[in-house]
Amino acid sequence: MEAEPVEDRRAALRKWLMENVLVPPTPQSITISDIKFDWERGSGSFVLALDGERLMDRFNLSVEMNGKVTFGGPLFVSPMGVPATFSAVELDRPTSQAIQKGLERTFPLYYAFGRHKHRKRLVDIWTPLHRRIVDQKDFQEKRALIDSGQCVVTEMVVKPL
Repeated sequence: MEAEPVEDRRAALRKWLMENVLVPPTPQSITISDIKFDWERGSGSFVLALDGERLMDRFNLSVEMNGKVTFGGPLFVSPMGVPATFSAVELDRPTSQAIQKGLERTFPLYYAFGRHKHRKRLVDIWTPLHRRIVDQKDFQEKRALIDSGQCVVTEMVVKPL
């Protein structure tokens, strides 16, 4: 049996991705709901709706080096046997910015990696998340809301002029 030429496989993969990657138009608003978050590990997921239309796959959350909770979309892992990962949903910049703004309003702020002179402490990859919390009261309030399962965040999408 003869092996399929590399260019044929690449073309088939490009075609498959074009047919399967969701590329929604810029919505008027985004809604984040059903947030699941592991407060020890600083990771989780949420459901995203664009103009009220819920996307099927969950989006991922993580606390980043800068102290903010950021997101990533669902992925296709090794489609068609190709040893690579591809985004299953491609969002435009205004949509991504609205999601990030909603997350920043919803999650507490953590100290970023680096030396914090006022705390006389270095924050690095080994620092437990509970020692990176900037404001305990804000953390407790936001955690209680998220853990209640009732947290729904809506942001308007600002389209460029």
